[in-house]
Amino acid sequence: MLWIGIAVSALSGSAVWMWNSLREAPEGYEDESGFHLIRKRARGAHVLARKKRGRHHGPLPALKEIKA
Repeated sequence: MLWIGIAVSALSGSAVWMWNSLREAPEGYEDESGFHLIRKRARGAHVLARKKRGRHHGPLPALKEIKA
C-alpha cells in the first residue's frame, strides 16, 4: 500500500510539473527561415491589478519636476 501511495504522488507531482512547464513555455511558429517566438501581450487583469496597487495616481510628492 505504501508503494502505491509513493507511485501516485510521484506521478501526480510529475504531471503538475510538466503542465506548469508547458503552460509557461513561449509560443512560436516555424517557417522556412527558422523558428520565431511570439511575444506575449500584457493581460488586461494584470495591468489593472498593477494600477490598483499604487497609492498615488500622479507623480510622487518627493519627486520634483525638472523644467528645461
